[in-house]
Amino acid sequence: QQEDKPVDNEESRAWVSKVIDAPVAVLRQAGLQVSRSLRWGDAAGKILQEAKEWQPDAIFVGARGLGRFKRLLLG
Repeated sequence: QQEDKPVDNEESRAWVSKVIDAPVAVLRQAGLQVSRSLRWGDAAGKILQEAKEWQPDAIFVGARGLGRFKRLLLG
């Protein structure tokens, strides 16, 4: 379905940033080092690519409470 495909535009990027900023702030307040990255494309491929580049200790991905389209945007 065409409506389920994420659109890379300023509105979408602003929404994703807003969703990500709150948990990032909580983790940083807990004393954790947090990096955030916004990439468009195949979610699984992008996550694996970032993991290879960063060599992180952990990667958190979540979509709790979001509709189908918004979950798709978050990967």
